[in-house]
Amino acid sequence: MTARIIDGKKIAAGIREKLKQKIASLPSAPQLAIVLVGNDEPSLIYVRNKQKAAAQIGLLSQLHHLDENISEEELLKIIAQLNADSEINGIIVQLPLPKHLNTNRIINAISPLKDVDGFHPYNTGMLQ
Repeated sequence: MTARIIDGKKIAAGIREKLKQKIASLPSAPQLAIVLVGNDEPSLIYVRNKQKAAAQIGLLSQLHHLDENISEEELLKIIAQLNADSEINGIIVQLPLPKHLNTNRIINAISPLKDVDGFHPYNTGMLQ
């Protein structure tokens, strides 16, 4: 058996180019809502990278950077608003969340149709 080298960067670039072309052909660019709670440095860097990647393929993104002490109920209200917003096509809640927030409850509040990460139980169930 011959070893085969897989060039992940080349594959990723090809995927990005196909996405860019597909997005350019749409009547309007899809919008991604990114919810970030707190100021965890690795999360801030990761979110910036997500926004940069989205912009490179023509995807619009909006950051909802929330105070780390936000109540669970207030965060759930924001997610409900994003679910109801017809201009928002996808939602990402950046993990980890502060300890006082119930991650499962927050993830389950995202509409399965807008759950970009695929963490909602409906979407994980579709993988089986």
